[in-house]
Amino acid sequence: MGIPSIGNIGLEFISQSNRRLFTVNSGNFQIAELRVLDIYGRILKRIQHYDGEKISLKQFSSQNYIVQALIRINWYSKLLIKLK
Repeated sequence: MGIPSIGNIGLEFISQSNRRLFTVNSGNFQIAELRVLDIYGRILKRIQHYDGEKISLKQFSSQNYIVQALIRINWYSKLLIKLK
């Protein structure tokens, strides 16, 4: 999965579905803040200065999430569907 580049910045979500984990790759750009929201916009998880660590969603019951990443001064969003 991926997000098309905007101004030479793109995000890549690397799913490790067998362990219900994912990581976010932003190339050479630092992610200042990463948020995982439910479909109603409630923040479920917030990570300041995200550096590529694995993120688990198994504690949440929802199947659909919005992942937002703050890079420089812009927010990038992606719908993430959790597989069973």
